[in-house]
Amino acid sequence: MKRFLIALFLLLASSPLAHAQTDPTSRSWNQPVEPYRIAGNVYYVGASDITSFLITTPAGHAASGKEAPLLARGGKGDFLFGDKSTFPPIQADRILHDGDTVTLGGTTLTAHLAPGHTMGNTAWTMKAKEEGRTYDVVFAPSMSILDGVSLTKNVNYPGIGEDYGKTFRLLKSLPCDVFLGSHASFYDGLGKAERLRKGAKENPFIDPQGYRDYLARMEKKYQEQLQKERGAKP
Repeated sequence: MKRFLIALFLLLASSPLAHAQTDPTSRSWNQPVEPYRIAGNVYYVGASDITSFLITTPAGHAASGKEAPLLARGGKGDFLFGDKSTFPPIQADRILHDGDTVTLGGTTLTAHLAPGHTMGNTAWTMKAKEEGRTYDVVFAPSMSILDGVSLTKNVNYPGIGEDYGKTFRLLKSLPCDVFLGSHASFYDGLGKAERLRKGAKENPFIDPQGYRDYLARMEKKYQEQLQKERGAKP
C-alpha cells in the first residue's frame, strides 16, 4: 500500500517564525538538518531548532479553533505582533478543538489546547511502538513568555496569566516517555540525534525526566514574572 506522510507542524503562524527569516536568530533556528527516525513511526524533518515531524501511516491529512481565524486573516491582528507578520491567508480544512483526535492508518493523535504562548498553543499526544514496547509521545508546545508580553495587564489577551497556569497543570498531567517540542532546543534534539547516529544503545528520545525538567524550568520563569508583575502593582 502506498505510504502517505502526515506533517505535524507544532509551531503556529502567530509565533516568532512568522517574522520572515530576516533576523539572525530566526536564520539560526532554520538551518538544514538531515531527517532521522525518532521512535516508532515518528520522524524528524525539521530545521536546526524549528521543528516539524512526520508520522508515517498507510493513509493521510488533517488546525486549532483559536488559531484558524488568525490564519484566515493572513496573520493580521495578532495579539502581540499586530500586523507585522502577515502571510497569504490560509483556510483550514478541519478545525480541531481541545480533546479532538485525528486517526489515520492506526495512529491516533490527540490535540490538547494549551494556550499562553499563543492563544491557540496546542500540545499533541500519541503512542509509538518501539521494539515491542508502547511509548507515550508528547509534542510539547512552547511555554516561554515572549519579550514585551505582560501576564497581568494584557488588553489584547486579558486571560493570558490564567491560561499559562492552566496549561502548566495540563502538561504536567500528561504521561510522557518520548519528549518532543516546537523547538529542538527544548529537548536537546540535535544532541539526542547525534547520540543516535553514534549508535546509542538506548534511545535518548525516551526521556520522561527531560520533559519534567522542561516544564519545571518554564514554570519557574512564569511564576517569577507573575510575582514581579503583581509586586509592581500599586
